[in-house]
Amino acid sequence: MQPLKLEDLNAQFDSIVHRYRDGGLIAYRDARYFMNDMLNLFERIERLRLFVNNDGAKKVLVHFTKKLGNLNIDDSNGEMSILLPEFKNLWMLFLNTASADVVTECRKWIENNILKTEMWLVEGELWDVYNEAFNSVADLKAKLKYFDKIIESEKQSDSIRSYRIGGWARSRATVMCKLKMDHSEVKKYLADYANFTDCAFLLFDILVEESKFEEAENCLKHLLDTHKNWSGLAEKVHAKLKEMFRATGQTEKFGDMLKTMVVAQSRMDFYKEYKDFVPKQQWKDALVELLNSITKWDFRMDVLAYENMTAQPSVKFP
Repeated sequence: MQPLKLEDLNAQFDSIVHRYRDGGLIAYRDARYFMNDMLNLFERIERLRLFVNNDGAKKVLVHFTKKLGNLNIDDSNGEMSILLPEFKNLWMLFLNTASADVVTECRKWIENNILKTEMWLVEGELWDVYNEAFNSVADLKAKLKYFDKIIESEKQSDSIRSYRIGGWARSRATVMCKLKMDHSEVKKYLADYANFTDCAFLLFDILVEESKFEEAENCLKHLLDTHKNWSGLAEKVHAKLKEMFRATGQTEKFGDMLKTMVVAQSRMDFYKEYKDFVPKQQWKDALVELLNSITKWDFRMDVLAYENMTAQPSVKFP
């Protein structure tokens, strides 16, 4: 095997694509072979350190990105979910040792291309690179302006992908933190986007870190009120509140949240945790109250079976 050189990489990459592409599509039967050959190429690049301290590798990375971004592949077995993290690692390997000027050039290139439709397949990885790299003060300030630009543009559009605003706003807030901007300014910014889960969760974490537990709780309650019909969100919110109540010694609220999670999610692991939490001498009455709150018949029967009960007892209050 001939030694791999930087100037050969584009041709090597294209050769792998052409080898398995049939009429423009890399078919299901070939996707695994394509992935393995591409992973082998990426591994050789890393092992030979071809992207380390080598500004010339930028053109190669851009070539890889353009080709992968619009690749037509049937990866029903998840081949791209294995390949793309390695592709992202190549970007980070390069950026970690590239000169400051080239790093800035790469930031600008990503900004100019990441939202193009032909980047759809690698957009997630490019966002990861964009958020993790480019941490000089100048680059961070430029990222603030870029996020402002795309957020405002999205607000003015009728795009069905307006949910992206939340992720971008959270990323902008993270940049503000990296620039060591005042926390009150960061929190105010996040509060403006607290209807988006990404921002609400980050704001919650900041408030908890500042021991502002009531504000943190209200932040997530507001999020739930905003998205009443989103059942999956309730599970995430309840989990975060439960952990905060546990960690901060808010025992009564912790117990109430556990009970809420048992009733809402019908999960035996939460039920067992709730039973362990309630004092033994209070469990009989607590169990009766809990059973009357459970609306799912199958789960109620599971609880009765677990407790070796053949029927639900009547509610008795002292």
